[in-house]
Amino acid sequence: MIELCIKIIDFNVTSVCDCRDSYLTSCSIFFQICSSSQNCVTGSPLLLGFVESRKAEIGIKIVEDTKDLEESFDMIFSLNFMRLLAQQIHKLQFYAIPKPNLHVEMVGKEWVDVVPSSPNSYQLRSSIYSSLNACPLEKICVMEITE
Repeated sequence: MIELCIKIIDFNVTSVCDCRDSYLTSCSIFFQICSSSQNCVTGSPLLLGFVESRKAEIGIKIVEDTKDLEESFDMIFSLNFMRLLAQQIHKLQFYAIPKPNLHVEMVGKEWVDVVPSSPNSYQLRSSIYSSLNACPLEKICVMEITE
């Protein structure tokens, strides 16, 4: 899972540009997000080319022997989709996890560290795949890597 604070292990911004006669005719910017549990190729040209050729907004690479898709993912998002997602954050599915968090309290005239014995706050989490709720199916492409 990716935490709300965007705890991303590998994050890369890549652009795919089509240059003709020394003039930039089109340029697409993509964000790549990978999990730490796999050997992610930053700026994966195969996935990037596939997403660009299909004019997709999201590209997902799945490796055939992957057991847990939540812990092992490689996804590419277009800049246009990321802008749309920022305006449609309600389409993400969040859930709250109770967590104990250290804090301080004023005791007398001194601040004292307090270590809670039970949860005193919530951490909001969302699966990276909940972002698919904000994208039309025809703008999502999936690449399965078989070995």
